[in-house]
Amino acid sequence: MSAASELFAKARAALLVGAPFWGVLSLRLAPVEDSSIKTMETNGVTIRYNPDFVTGLSRGALRTMIAHETMHCAALHHTRREGRDLQRWNIACDYAINPLLAQAEFEMPEGVLLDPTYAGLSAEEIYDRLPQDAGGDGDGTDPGGMGGVTDPPPGGDEPGEPGAGTPSAADLARQEETWSIATAQAEATAKAMGLGAGDTARAIREQVAPRLDWREVLRRYLSAAAKSDYAWTPPNRRYIARGLYLPSLRSESLGPVVIGVDTSGSIDAATLAAFSAEITAILDEAAPEAIHVVYCDDAVAGTETYEPGDVICLTPHGGGGTAFRPVFDWIAGSDLQPVCAVYLTDLCGCDFGPAPDYPVLWVSTELTEAPFGEVIMHR
Repeated sequence: MSAASELFAKARAALLVGAPFWGVLSLRLAPVEDSSIKTMETNGVTIRYNPDFVTGLSRGALRTMIAHETMHCAALHHTRREGRDLQRWNIACDYAINPLLAQAEFEMPEGVLLDPTYAGLSAEEIYDRLPQDAGGDGDGTDPGGMGGVTDPPPGGDEPGEPGAGTPSAADLARQEETWSIATAQAEATAKAMGLGAGDTARAIREQVAPRLDWREVLRRYLSAAAKSDYAWTPPNRRYIARGLYLPSLRSESLGPVVIGVDTSGSIDAATLAAFSAEITAILDEAAPEAIHVVYCDDAVAGTETYEPGDVICLTPHGGGGTAFRPVFDWIAGSDLQPVCAVYLTDLCGCDFGPAPDYPVLWVSTELTEAPFGEVIMHR
């Protein structure tokens, strides 16, 4: 192991302990030494780094660089360029994620791209607002000095030579699914360790959500739970010989899913029928151990339980005011440990209760914000 690769491995191990959201995500990227690049570069599959650059960094700065590259992938910057100028795109992406790293108290080197003008904007929005002379003159990969992002390799997720070709639409979709699942898993792991990603994970979701349909997001939740998760016991044996204690992947079966249905009168019959058919198809693919439907206006008005293979036919009960807390209280009182809760609603209400310890997907017909969980519009 070279000096640079040992420093890189130790920096990732430090992220796993002190900033697990970024540490767990970084494990998705295969490290590759590459003296032909100036700093670092990721394409969603590898994280390439110049060994001289790595050995010249402080420990804190190296952790920041790795987190920076990982953030590019979590925000799907490697799949969203769509023919834009690479140099200008990297500038826009840096302006989008660097404030999040600074907010998370990473060590930020001097001269990095930080501008409050672009706070809260997506990379696409920033790209359109950049001065006309931004980009176009450099090599495109790292105008901000913290590591760049390029398009993913064509044909799969295996590490390949950079610039080997143009990825297909299927390659981009596969990368987006992989990183959406990885981000959900990393957020859950960090939360379990008591070191949640907080505003960072939420900001990533807000940047990515406009591109995603609620069906895709639900599939991501179920895929994340059904395929794999990270666990510290047993540790990853591949790294023990190097003196590194890292988590390993484990597989687990898919638990129950809870579906909350707002029956306050705001969801029309056509939306209910479409939602029933769509969610039946998605859950047939995942085959959870049970699907619990909870109808609620300002109180739980009825429940139904479906087994794998059943056709879900929503028959709402109720019709009074609106409150969301009763559904989560019902889950807590039933001793269920759901994979996730999906709530079909217009989000016109204020009684949400505290955030539960499982993912919540709000499929909304009207409003776009909730105090917790992920909001996707039903369309």
